[in-house]
Amino acid sequence: MMMLWLHLFSNIEMVENCEHSLLFLNGKPFVYVLTKIASCCVPIYIFLGGYGLAITYQNANNHSMHNGRRALSLFVNFWIVCAIFVPLGCIINPVLYPGSLSTLLLNLCGVIYTYNGAWWFLLPYIILTAFSSIINRRIFANSPKQDVIMLVVLGALHILCYIFKDIYIPKDILEHMLVVLINCIFMLFFFGVGIIYVKYDLMHKILRRLNLLPIKILFFALIILCFIRLLLGNSSLINLPFVLFFIPLIISININENIKKLFIFLGGHSANMWLTHYFFCHYIMGGLIYQLYYPIVIFLFLVLLSLLSSYVIQWLFYPLKSMIVKNIR
Repeated sequence: MMMLWLHLFSNIEMVENCEHSLLFLNGKPFVYVLTKIASCCVPIYIFLGGYGLAITYQNANNHSMHNGRRALSLFVNFWIVCAIFVPLGCIINPVLYPGSLSTLLLNLCGVIYTYNGAWWFLLPYIILTAFSSIINRRIFANSPKQDVIMLVVLGALHILCYIFKDIYIPKDILEHMLVVLINCIFMLFFFGVGIIYVKYDLMHKILRRLNLLPIKILFFALIILCFIRLLLGNSSLINLPFVLFFIPLIISININENIKKLFIFLGGHSANMWLTHYFFCHYIMGGLIYQLYYPIVIFLFLVLLSLLSSYVIQWLFYPLKSMIVKNIR
């Protein structure tokens, strides 16, 4: 949901054409300013990915984590999305789709993402998932001192990769593959932090302390945290402290059961909504969604379109998954 908001309203020119009554910080539209919080979606996703796979590693108890099956499952899901939207793109936007044969194949492999810019971290995340057993084994074998050194090194590499990604423009397939490697290293920091949280049981330790506080204090802390993030710049390099405090605060607040069920429901569709939403923002609809004029209406309509697409993808995905993925370890 955060990613959908980010990709809808991070373009100030598009936002200024919408109707909005709230202005915030130097006259900037409030919906645009909120993208600073929404920009944490990728670090949160990667952190939770590392956290979840670390729990899987612990529960596997030296048995297979089925990472090959997990990685292939992500690819099959992705290819179904391509099978639906690329032919649609050929009809609606033939200038971009399908392009040359090499463009088609490289997009299908996730090496490039000219078909959908939101796919930039698909292949790096699949690679981290495929090698998560090795990564977990290494981190769980570290001493506390080694973990500190590792996080410092990964943090420094995270910053360098961020700078490199911002200025480097790949020109051929080898350079695109180098960018994939750079993105893997860039993501490894938050992925590793998620594993560290499981290794030292940090989430439960933090939650035990937070649960001693009144609910009003937790809400106030969350509001202050969000406000601080709004005052800071757009760089993703300042997301680490926000992510590490934001997630425990959200978990510790007792959310209404109906709202919780809604989030669980949307969580089941989150991967498909991530893979498809950008088509409706720009590539397929060409910005027509902004003709709805009111930001909340635009956002809800994008959620609806992405959700309906997810149902179609799941209807196609699960039968194929059972046929293709079941024999992969």
